[in-house]
Amino acid sequence: MHMMKKMKLFFLVPTLFFVSVAGSFARNERTDLLTEYFYAANEDKATSLPYSTLQQATRIEYYSDNGTVPPPGRYFFKIKVTKDKIRLTIYKDYEERAAFDKSAHLTQQQYQQFLRNLIRHDIRKIKYTDPGDGGGSSTLKIYKGSSKLFEGTEDVDMHVGKGMLLNSFLIALPNSMAKEVKKLILGK
Repeated sequence: MHMMKKMKLFFLVPTLFFVSVAGSFARNERTDLLTEYFYAANEDKATSLPYSTLQQATRIEYYSDNGTVPPPGRYFFKIKVTKDKIRLTIYKDYEERAAFDKSAHLTQQQYQQFLRNLIRHDIRKIKYTDPGDGGGSSTLKIYKGSSKLFEGTEDVDMHVGKGMLLNSFLIALPNSMAKEVKKLILGK
């Protein structure tokens, strides 16, 4: 009987140690995940893009490219929006000269609708994530005069909670200009 107690204790001690260590790792991992969750949640709350920031904006810019695609097929475009104008500039295949560069007038009502569409995307700053190499990117910049109020790159340090950010800009463009962007992206 005495031998049986020793055997049980021999098997029990390593098991308790393993359960204790495993539980400790699980707790630390859970704590790290919770810490990360709260950090991200607080960071999002602190740096979300409020409508008041958009209302202060004198210039809103959207940049997009398709990464390190070799010519032909490489593109980069930017859309600049001010309170009374929208401008689309497209560059193809690493050319220095724009392949397309046009502007259109915006009414006050169109501009306000653009801002409302933009805010619906639930744009938030997030913790920086290394995007790796080669992929395309989309960047949003918001200015008041020469001061930058907001800047973020999708899936790197900015999260768009609803829909595609580009859609707000496409809706604001006249149809002929929006078709140029769609043609560029779809390759048609």
